[in-house]
Amino acid sequence: MNSKLKKLLTAMLLTAMILPIVPVLAPPSETHSDSIWLEPDGDPTPLTGGAGTIFNILCWANVSALGFTYQVKITWDNTILQCNSFSHTAGDVSGEDWLDQRDPGPNMMYEATSLPGPVFDTNWGKLGGTCAGDDFVPANTVGMLCKAQFEVIGAPEKYGSLDTYISVDNADTYILDTGLGEPSITKYDSHYHYDWEYPPSPNMAVRNATGGTLWRYGPDPPNATGELFDVPVYIEDLDANWNLHNATFALLWNTTIINMTAIVFDPLWATTSAAYTGGIPDRLDVEVKDPTSTPFGDVLVCTITFNVTYQDIAPPRPVGDSDDSPLDLTDIVLFDTIEEIPQDPEVDGLVKIFCVRVLPLPWFEVSSVTMGPGPARGERFNVTVSLMGVDWSWLMISGQFRLAYDPALINPVMAYEGPFFQTFAAMQPGSLGTFYSCFFETNTMWGPHVVFGSMVLPNSTGWWHGPWPNGSDVMAIIEFEVVYQSFGDPDATCDLEIIENLGVGLSNQVDQEIVDVPMDFPVNGVYWITTDWPGRVIDVYGGALNEGWGSHPFPAPYGGQGPNNPMDLVVPQSEVCLFAEVTYNYWPVQSKLVGFEVNDPQGEVLLKRTAITNEVGIAMICFEMPWPCDDPESLFGVWTVTTTVSISDVRVNDTLEFHYDYLVNIFKVTTDKFEYDHCDDVCITIEYGTHAQQWYPLLLSVLLMDELIVPVGFTTIETEIGGAEFCSYTNFTECVSIHVVKHAFAGLATIHVNAYDFDPTEGGVAWCPEYTPAPVIAIQPF
Repeated sequence: MNSKLKKLLTAMLLTAMILPIVPVLAPPSETHSDSIWLEPDGDPTPLTGGAGTIFNILCWANVSALGFTYQVKITWDNTILQCNSFSHTAGDVSGEDWLDQRDPGPNMMYEATSLPGPVFDTNWGKLGGTCAGDDFVPANTVGMLCKAQFEVIGAPEKYGSLDTYISVDNADTYILDTGLGEPSITKYDSHYHYDWEYPPSPNMAVRNATGGTLWRYGPDPPNATGELFDVPVYIEDLDANWNLHNATFALLWNTTIINMTAIVFDPLWATTSAAYTGGIPDRLDVEVKDPTSTPFGDVLVCTITFNVTYQDIAPPRPVGDSDDSPLDLTDIVLFDTIEEIPQDPEVDGLVKIFCVRVLPLPWFEVSSVTMGPGPARGERFNVTVSLMGVDWSWLMISGQFRLAYDPALINPVMAYEGPFFQTFAAMQPGSLGTFYSCFFETNTMWGPHVVFGSMVLPNSTGWWHGPWPNGSDVMAIIEFEVVYQSFGDPDATCDLEIIENLGVGLSNQVDQEIVDVPMDFPVNGVYWITTDWPGRVIDVYGGALNEGWGSHPFPAPYGGQGPNNPMDLVVPQSEVCLFAEVTYNYWPVQSKLVGFEVNDPQGEVLLKRTAITNEVGIAMICFEMPWPCDDPESLFGVWTVTTTVSISDVRVNDTLEFHYDYLVNIFKVTTDKFEYDHCDDVCITIEYGTHAQQWYPLLLSVLLMDELIVPVGFTTIETEIGGAEFCSYTNFTECVSIHVVKHAFAGLATIHVNAYDFDPTEGGVAWCPEYTPAPVIAIQPF
């Protein structure tokens, strides 16, 4: 059997299977005549990406003879490359496989092309294909013969390069024509050039304990002078392929505020040295070499310990001023065993020492209380103890005190926590609130006293956060009871004295160690109980129902309790009840005839009536405020009540004034402009006020109606109203917006504002008439 026929039979006997279709590959970048070539060919192709890089090789053919069969053998250097796959192409190339372009003859034996092989070893691969019967591949047909996938497994020496070839230039690579002759062809290999790739460059850095580059002290007390801190120095992002052998650097700092105290090298380094040079700035030169293992990643070189040698104060310097020391890395050289390793920019550090705040001391302050002059035995009153002048920089979390008193005059009955710590606890994220405790001590070395303590609790992780307690407010409210009063003795008094106190804070916001907060001298309070003999007294006071939100009488002082004091506002048509308390030296005078007269703002008499005092010396009359058909608002203004009584032939009187008015007066309604387009927002400002001293619910409603009186926008405001002083308005302003809907008719629209206590659908009533004249706006027709 001749060698050419043997080649044909060998190819046919290697028949395997038709490969499935896989993703389309690219056509050849260059076509050769009478050739078998590998793509890529020509100039050396660079290998990039290092070990593990995967790439494809394609084998192409083009001959001027009629083709009948082929075989390809590819070889490579298996110390550099590894073949992962070696196969026919099976139509997965843009441009058909070489055999798939055959021209079937009249005596075609097979409909499908036979694709024998492949076989391959560690450094070679071989496959073939053939037509059948009268099939042939037309002359000058460009097609792919096979494909292979390679993976880079070797590398050039450090800083070096190498060249490698994937080759088809061998006797086992050929094409046979239809006569089983072997046309003359040229074979082109692939040439790859492989340079050693530089790993990513490392850098040197100084890092604090949290990985940052800032060391900060102040401005919170205490003074940081003498504080020690560590500065670790790292070689960061070091690739093991650098095979680092030695490193040198220098560190510079500001010796006027910090000073080096020690340096500790990491055990990785077998050989180390450090040299200190004093000056401004100070300098430390460091060298490490001969690592005991291959360094990689973030490599600790050494840890340098400093202490704070100076921290200024504020005042006199402005709060927030600081003195800074850069931690400058310089003269950095990193070497492997051959040459210097390139570096990324170093990461320097900064020590920032703020001027420590010299703060005034906080103190406790006790309120003073006067009881009397009327009978007060058994009455209760409150004494407040406030924390004063607390600066947030104290990071204060607790306060405690002992408050002494005279048990012969007063006794404590209850204690409550004031708002000081509660306010700040409520603003701290994750706060668990506050805790307080109180004891009434009697038999101790301090004598009778109240022990009280309050503190802000940490969050569930045991940590405190800002905002920190600041300013002045009540920390404790202690309720006492009057146990002694005598109208025959001089006025009695005692000190409300803080005999011991303590403030507790945190060392700083980071460490949060518990420390004492120094306290200034407390400001103590005084308790007085006074007496007098006032003789004959009549006191008129009252109240009104005011649509169900008032009472008979108003609570003191809003009812006018006390001589000649005014009563709070009365709204239209409300029922008013007046009370006249008649006493002689605080003792009720019963069954006395009391005269009442009520006058309107013009001095006209509304009524004159009499009533008789009951068993506690109080006479009462009730009436409903008038609301005539014509001009009822003319009665608005200050009304006057006069009461008189004769006690043992001596006449005494008292007067009381009150405002009669709507609860709400809407003074002004304005808009931000006159003309609006559809889909604009109308901004409406409502100015209103009241004479009411007590607080009442208020619902303001705002309605927008277009020119054809279609309601096209509505909103409400729920709020409260009150807080006036007698004879003065307290004024309020509200702003709302209403959208001009698309279906609103163009033209002049009006705004209608009303005031209620709550929604009419829930039974609410109006506090005043609708604001007039209704403001007008223009809705544009374009």
